[in-house]
Amino acid sequence: MSALVTVSDTVPPVITGISSVSLEPSVATVLWTTNELATSRLEYGTSMSYGSSATLPAGALLAHTATLTGLAAGTTYYFCIRATDLFGNSSSSCASTNTVTTAVVQTTIDTMPPTISLVTVAPVATTSASVSWTTDEVATGYLQYGVTLSYGSQTPLEGAFTLTHGTSLASLTAGTTYHYRVVSSDASGNTAMSPDNTFTTDAPVAVVAVAATDTTPPSIESIIAAPIGGTQSGVNWTTSELATATLEYGTTTSYGLSASAPTTALLSHATTLLNLTPNTTYYYCIRATDVAGNRADSCGHSFTTLATPIVVDPAANILSVSSFSVGSTSASVSFTTDENTNGSVRYGLTTAYETNVLSDTTLATSHTITLSSLLSGTTYHFRIKAVDSAANITYSDDHTFTTSGTAPTSTATAEPTSSTAGGASGGSASGSTISAPTPALIAAAAADSQIIFIWRNPLTSNFAGTTIVRKEGGYPSSLADGEVIYSGNSRTFTDTNLANGTTYYYSLYSKNAAGQYSNALQVSEAPKAGVHQVQLNENPVLQPALAIEHLTADMRLGDKSLEVVHLQQVLNTVNVHPSELTTGYFGPLTQAALKQFQTAYKLPQTGTADAATRMVLNALSQGWMVTGTPNDIANLLADLKRGDTGAGVASLQKFLAYEGSYPEGIISGYFGARTQKAVADFQKKFGVTPVSGYVGYKTRHTIQTVLGL
Repeated sequence: MSALVTVSDTVPPVITGISSVSLEPSVATVLWTTNELATSRLEYGTSMSYGSSATLPAGALLAHTATLTGLAAGTTYYFCIRATDLFGNSSSSCASTNTVTTAVVQTTIDTMPPTISLVTVAPVATTSASVSWTTDEVATGYLQYGVTLSYGSQTPLEGAFTLTHGTSLASLTAGTTYHYRVVSSDASGNTAMSPDNTFTTDAPVAVVAVAATDTTPPSIESIIAAPIGGTQSGVNWTTSELATATLEYGTTTSYGLSASAPTTALLSHATTLLNLTPNTTYYYCIRATDVAGNRADSCGHSFTTLATPIVVDPAANILSVSSFSVGSTSASVSFTTDENTNGSVRYGLTTAYETNVLSDTTLATSHTITLSSLLSGTTYHFRIKAVDSAANITYSDDHTFTTSGTAPTSTATAEPTSSTAGGASGGSASGSTISAPTPALIAAAAADSQIIFIWRNPLTSNFAGTTIVRKEGGYPSSLADGEVIYSGNSRTFTDTNLANGTTYYYSLYSKNAAGQYSNALQVSEAPKAGVHQVQLNENPVLQPALAIEHLTADMRLGDKSLEVVHLQQVLNTVNVHPSELTTGYFGPLTQAALKQFQTAYKLPQTGTADAATRMVLNALSQGWMVTGTPNDIANLLADLKRGDTGAGVASLQKFLAYEGSYPEGIISGYFGARTQKAVADFQKKFGVTPVSGYVGYKTRHTIQTVLGL
């Protein structure tokens, strides 16, 4: 019998691959590796005396990451790494070159003056005139006027910041030409002036009889209320003669509130009501008084503010998945995400993952879970389920590891003929072998009597469709356990005619060409009364050729979809959409804007995005596409991260170089530190969060928007 020999490790671990990055002013990340399993400690501070330490995972790892928070912007921090292997041998890396400098806080200063337009003089009398104008941002204004280009007189400064402006001039000389110009300043103090203009007062008229006293009140006409978002509404009207006006409003016909209005007599009137309650009906009354003191009232009008959009938080991206410390009966699995999630590992002898589920309930971006009681010499399949704080679910692809040792002769390794349905791990849709990947949920939103779904279908060549099964009281365990409400190849579906407040349970299955179904993606939601406007963030899948037609189906009042977002983007660009919102909801404002668009382009005013209208919309959208852009960016369909290589990375680098976030312009096809920083700079520039340097579906959608696709 051989004697047992104990080997003692006396060599400390080697620390290599040290890198650091700061993409936000108060946060930095440090990464390093060790040549053997080791625990690590990182000390840091603004000098090599350090003084602070980062929180790191307690387990022994080969790849290490530390996130430093609460840092000062634009500051250099020194750090020291200390590593200890499983035998207690320690090493450190405390060089003066171990530094990271936090990002500088970006400050945006408004230096653009307002744009003055629609300067109009009306009416002009013998001794008076009225001047009105508009600005493209809220501003105050006044009028300079006189009989020469030196002007010499000016009207009082407006007391409120508005988009529409007007003033009246009195005590003018009859039959005289006056020069005038408009001056407006925005809230940042930027000032704009219109070019010089002139008007001529009417010649004096001989009075042959005593003028009759004006006893006729003004007529109030052309009243329009246009809700803007959920908390504002503009109200516009005209009077048949010069008049001052007030507007009273409230949630009842008793009103109770009044809006600010110009004190000068005008023909065209406008006011903006602020701090309103979303999805609420307001009543208002207009009172106008002419210069002779005659008053007219126009009451009993109403408008309803828009509902507050529901912005659905997209699911997290799973950045990396790995297995390590694989022994004969145990293994450790780790994964990282781009936002805080809790995690589960579903694992088993097949892709049914039938054996067990272990969960890490802590919300974090990095997780390590140990699987025990495994069979020796056996290959296990596993995948990650990550759930963020908004309950959005992300699944990883299938991964495998093989335990060491010899497989037990009694272990069954064949695929099962059926799966256990339901439960925490879901179930297959049929008894056939499960080889179809599960759909990935992007968002599920509750609306009035409806639940709206957006998901990602598997990117496999033999994908044949997605089926949704609905049930009350619990999740469907199979296709037959509930009502099949959808079957097809789309990525969106709205379940309608539901009871508000009732929780509905759904299972989503994908199917491959062989008729095999995936495990269930389980979702539960309850419709909410009064929610009529829902915005869902979805990554549109681009076709492999340019130009791309987004608008492929009719859209009409009440529709909700990503295509409505594209419609609203076009209507905003041609300046016919008053709210300038992209809510994804086809409401009355969008319908009115579409009719204006159809009038401008000589189309029938149907208020529906029909085939003829979509043809013009698509032509405009494609005409705005950034010219000279690398065409292969249209094929950017997969997530990309540091360490990736290939044509997709090269396409990304071409775009970033063209767009300006990648000044080095090295098209290597390798996703390294420079490319990661360029992606992070792009994300900061266009408001993509989190700023991770990771190209997920949110970043890809933003790239497509920048290109005008």
